[in-house]
Amino acid sequence: MEQDKVVTRLSLLIVIATIGIYFLHRQFMIHSTAYHVQTDQRITLSLVLIPALLYSITWALSRWNKKSASISWLNMLTLTFSSIGMVAAGNGMLEYHFSIFMVLAMISYYENIKVILVMTIIFAVQHVLGFLVFTEYVFGVPVGEYSLTMVSYHAIFLVATSGALTWQIYHKHKLRLELDATVREQVQLQTIMQQMIVSSEQLLEASEQLHTLYNNTQHDLVQIVSEIQRISSDAEANSQFSSNASTAVYNISTGLTDISNSNIDVVQLANHMTYKAGQGQQMMDSILKQMDQLDLASTTSSATISNLNERSNEVQQIATSIKAIARQTRLLAINAAIEAARAGEYGKGFAVVANEVGKLADQSSDAASHISKLVSEIEFETNRSVEAMKSVMDEVEQAVERIDKMGQLLQEMITLIDQSVTKFHLVSKSTERVAASTVEASASLIKMSNFAYEIKEKTKSVAAATNRQYDSNGRLAPLIRKLTEISYNLKK
Repeated sequence: MEQDKVVTRLSLLIVIATIGIYFLHRQFMIHSTAYHVQTDQRITLSLVLIPALLYSITWALSRWNKKSASISWLNMLTLTFSSIGMVAAGNGMLEYHFSIFMVLAMISYYENIKVILVMTIIFAVQHVLGFLVFTEYVFGVPVGEYSLTMVSYHAIFLVATSGALTWQIYHKHKLRLELDATVREQVQLQTIMQQMIVSSEQLLEASEQLHTLYNNTQHDLVQIVSEIQRISSDAEANSQFSSNASTAVYNISTGLTDISNSNIDVVQLANHMTYKAGQGQQMMDSILKQMDQLDLASTTSSATISNLNERSNEVQQIATSIKAIARQTRLLAINAAIEAARAGEYGKGFAVVANEVGKLADQSSDAASHISKLVSEIEFETNRSVEAMKSVMDEVEQAVERIDKMGQLLQEMITLIDQSVTKFHLVSKSTERVAASTVEASASLIKMSNFAYEIKEKTKSVAAATNRQYDSNGRLAPLIRKLTEISYNLKK
């Protein structure tokens, strides 16, 4: 704020002056110090440095937050303790006591009564402590040698100065409030005047609009009378038209009733078709299940024949093994016969056995050949059966597909029939509603015919009332002209 900035700069000057006075009194003989006692320089230096410390805090706070409310109080403390330090630095000389009035004048720039009161209290405490304890620092004489009368003079002038400043600030605030109130009243008065001007202009505009509206109303009333007469003629024509329309609507209602009855018959036939189509769908489902069972049986038979073919192959392998064993046995019999012939008389019995074994080997070989032939024939027939079963399975699959398609077609037919039935129901209901509506329309047309007659009679009464309104509006013309004249005068 601007006040904080100005007082802070003044505080800096006072702090510098306090420090300067301290060094002047320590380096030079300013006046005579014979009447002044020697003081503790540490206390004096502390009193001189306190305002410098307070100014540093004020400067830092103003840098951190320029809008802080504490800056004014810190400036007050800085100026107050600068005056106290100045008096102590000047060994309590009376001349430096005038700095109290100087800092009071500076702090009054804030126009804050509370700040001035606190500063006054601090100076009062200074003088009381100076009279009782620190007399050498405040008044420059030993304790008990400064008169109470002089202290009272100091206090009176301090309180008088503070009171005068407080009274000035109070009355200045009061005058400012009164001035603000006067300015507000003037602004309100100007606002009222502006509103009156605007209102007069609006009133004039409304009067002109009312005059225009009056002229338009008179013109409209003439047209209304003409229109009412035309409406009366139209109402009579509408009455005759409503009577004719009522007869036509009744004939339409009769035709719609016949259509509704025909729709009911069509719906019954469609329901019967749906029932028959449903039975056909059930039969197709039954055939489809049987075809599925036939397909399963064909698949099982094909698997069985395939297993039989595999067993035939195994038998063929066994027959081949028997042939191989028979050949080996035949060779062994020949070898045994040769060995029996070599043995001579002793090998005759063994030769007979070898001959029998050879016969058995031949028989085994013949039997194996016969088995192989039978197995080959079985394999041939089995392969034919497998091919036949494959053909059967293919036919069954094709039949299943065709039956499935037929079932889908039947289902689509049923769906279409159901949709047709639904639409016929809707048409039938719509026809019934239309028939009912036509009956209501016929009744309404009859009422309309009666109403048209009533309108014709009432329009005559309205025409008479409109003529009376036209005459009444004629009496408003002088009043409207008078209102317009008043609006012009108010605007002036």
